[in-house]
Amino acid sequence: MALDFIKQHLKQQLIRQFPGIKSLSILFLTLVLSATVQGAESTVTSTDKPAPLSSTAIRDRLADSSVEAAQIGSFKIPTEELKTRDLRVLTTPKVTASTSARASSLPRVTADNFKTLVQDSKVALVEKVEARPEVVEQAGATVWQSQYRVLMPKSDQEPGQMWTLRPIVRVLNAMQYDEPSRQFHARLSVGVIDESQPRLRRALAVPFVIDVISDTLRSIAPQSMQFDSSAVFQTVDVIDNAPPDAATVRVLLAGDDETGSEVELPVRRPALQLTLNPQRILGMGLETAQVTVNAVGLREPEGLKISLGTDRGRFQAPVLTLDAQGLATTTLRSTGIGKASIEASGSPFDVAVSAVAFVLPWSFLIATLLGGLVGAVATRGGRARLVNTSITGIATGLIAAVLYAVGINVVGFEPTAQVGEAVTFAIAALGSVLGPGIFSRSAAGGKT
Repeated sequence: MALDFIKQHLKQQLIRQFPGIKSLSILFLTLVLSATVQGAESTVTSTDKPAPLSSTAIRDRLADSSVEAAQIGSFKIPTEELKTRDLRVLTTPKVTASTSARASSLPRVTADNFKTLVQDSKVALVEKVEARPEVVEQAGATVWQSQYRVLMPKSDQEPGQMWTLRPIVRVLNAMQYDEPSRQFHARLSVGVIDESQPRLRRALAVPFVIDVISDTLRSIAPQSMQFDSSAVFQTVDVIDNAPPDAATVRVLLAGDDETGSEVELPVRRPALQLTLNPQRILGMGLETAQVTVNAVGLREPEGLKISLGTDRGRFQAPVLTLDAQGLATTTLRSTGIGKASIEASGSPFDVAVSAVAFVLPWSFLIATLLGGLVGAVATRGGRARLVNTSITGIATGLIAAVLYAVGINVVGFEPTAQVGEAVTFAIAALGSVLGPGIFSRSAAGGKT
């Protein structure tokens, strides 16, 4: 439309300026001017309009647009990766394990909420990259590397440069018993390192909090620590009066329980020695064994309590108190027949275990029968009465021997030897000689 207007205007000007000009000449000049204007318009049009895109170029342009849609500040994460990676935003250092936010979940980053959650470069993301912490031995300490890593910008002066960090826990010493305080004490060293340069010490663009907590250990100090730099470690003291064998702490990022890493603390306890003498005794309550416990590795064990346990038998004193030398003794009487397991335990000691066998009392029975028979034959004559007196003597001797075995002396004689077949034979023989009257005399003496 603009071209027609220009041609009409030029034609009218030519007629006014040159009234005598021929019609053919006017037409020629009009065509020349039209071609010139069209060339100029074509040049302008070709400069302003872009060339048409191919299908491959269109796909590339869309892919570039997706990447840019998930980029704010220093974070540039492809949208497809946001669908598969479990990225979460670390909260501010105000949230610690002592608050109710501990049980909450850190917000997960998706393609839809990326711009909302990651508002600027002053934010840190956390990502789980392994199933469990990695444990290595390093310079005499056990080092636990968290299964979570932290992503953050390096600094405001380095836009687009990402920093990958790992929380580290060094177990400097196990839970060991401290005699002056009578408590177990462990020491940890907690920090954050650069994955590519572990020794690099550099200020963090986004400081964050690490918490150390436990459901079983009494005291952890400090419990919450804010970290402003990499390769800077803080000391944590763990204290408990009687820690469990499987002592653990949880290391949390920003106080969130879902980012917890379990760290095991070995427990080093003083040792107890448990001995039984003899380790083979007559069963059915006919004999006892001496039980001795001895504390090892303590300078002042006096007054510590030791509890005894068994699956068979009976202790004279099931709870013992150690003396200044760390010793305590009692006796164990048999019950039934079989093997008895003995256990000694008490804080701060490790559990000590031993065993004793309760055997069938064949030797006891034989010695008793022989003693009763010999006693009856020696004191009662006559063949007619031999059978009756033998039976009475054997029965009396057997009862006397059994009573003596359980601690009741009815014969009025205290042998120098306390146990053995000879003692059993002697007690049975004396009982048979003295006759059944010893039981009534002993009963009368007990009443008075």
